[in-house]
Amino acid sequence: MKRYLFFVLILIAGLNVSVCGQVPERPESSRWVYDFANVLQNDQVLEGLLDDLTQQTTAQMVIVTVDSLGGLTPNQFATQLGNEWGIGDKDKDNGIVMLIKPKTYEEKGEVYIATGRGMEGDLPDVTCFDITEYQMVPQLKLGGDSCYDYAVIAALQVITLKLGGTFNVSENLMPKSISDSSAEDDGEVSWVSVVFFVIAFIVGLFLLFVVMKIFTVILLTPVFLFKVFWAKILRRGSYKNKSIKYIFVDTMSVSVFGGGGSGSHSSSSSSSSSSSSSGGGSFSGGGGGSSW
Repeated sequence: MKRYLFFVLILIAGLNVSVCGQVPERPESSRWVYDFANVLQNDQVLEGLLDDLTQQTTAQMVIVTVDSLGGLTPNQFATQLGNEWGIGDKDKDNGIVMLIKPKTYEEKGEVYIATGRGMEGDLPDVTCFDITEYQMVPQLKLGGDSCYDYAVIAALQVITLKLGGTFNVSENLMPKSISDSSAEDDGEVSWVSVVFFVIAFIVGLFLLFVVMKIFTVILLTPVFLFKVFWAKILRRGSYKNKSIKYIFVDTMSVSVFGGGGSGSHSSSSSSSSSSSSSGGGSFSGGGGGSSW
């Protein structure tokens, strides 16, 4: 039994050694920026910004780029690297590791920010996620030789301000504005929107016309049938008294078709049209508006 336990311990120790070996050793050539993947263009500028961060807030932050995570998750790699390298003050646990693995044809890119225990109040997990998701990733998606520098500077600006420091960098190194960089695309989208609106407006008018016609037929059909029905009854001689017949027709024209007063059918029609035109307009429901 002791023999099996001994072999198990050796196996576990071997696994730990292999995992620890996946994190590179810390070179002495640099202090804060370790570009193993060779994707950064302004290492010295970033070194200066990180020096300013330490002087203003006492936090210690390193930027590490690697070609591979060696089978580890970004969280595992950055956390292990921070522990082995001893990032941050021992008494304050105020270290920060920004890890970047560039995107390749075979693998997606990864960015991760790991914080020491003493930084979790100022930079909780949700804040670190927001920085990588909404500050770094958009810059990386733009591409270009300096996209990694822009991504780091965008994140570093937010982190510095979160920790109560001030951030100063030359204007030519400020991250690209996402809206400005896609101005041409916005122009194309606006033309597409205009064309779509015009087509939708024409189709809407056509459908409105069709609906109005359908409702007109539905509303007038009973009136037309009623008029035809009574005309047939009158032609069959249901009322032999001619004077009564005319009075009945006039009465029906008044009650059913909106005529008013006495007199011939023509005067009744003209009176009806004049009264309807003076009563108020008819609205079909069309129109447009804006809100802001």
